[in-house]
Amino acid sequence: MGTTIIDQLTQPDSPSDLKSSGSFVALKPQISDTDAQNAISMAEKMAVDVHVTWSVTPASAPANWKASTWTISASQIHDWIVFGTRQDGTYGPAVDPAKVQAYLSSVTGKTNIPRRSPTSYGIPPASR
Repeated sequence: MGTTIIDQLTQPDSPSDLKSSGSFVALKPQISDTDAQNAISMAEKMAVDVHVTWSVTPASAPANWKASTWTISASQIHDWIVFGTRQDGTYGPAVDPAKVQAYLSSVTGKTNIPRRSPTSYGIPPASR
């Protein structure tokens, strides 16, 4: 239908009243209301202030490195939450790794420690 309308609109002499036809398809929701409400409840429990303390001196730390403490706010974590179907087929919330990585990149500049790939710590890609 969209293609038909676009084709008509691109004609210099197109009428002001466009008509197109198509058929409707009934779609059943993939997620039930109960599953959606349960996912919302789980997400609400995820969005809490997280207090982080970095007290172990990293091997690559400069001489002036100091222990750091900061809080990741509940609103920040709330912004990281996405919803979708998990590997086990259930629907629920998860944290978007790209958003967390962006946040951690901003922390790296504040901690004066160069960032390193998790694989350099022996963490295989599948477990991240």
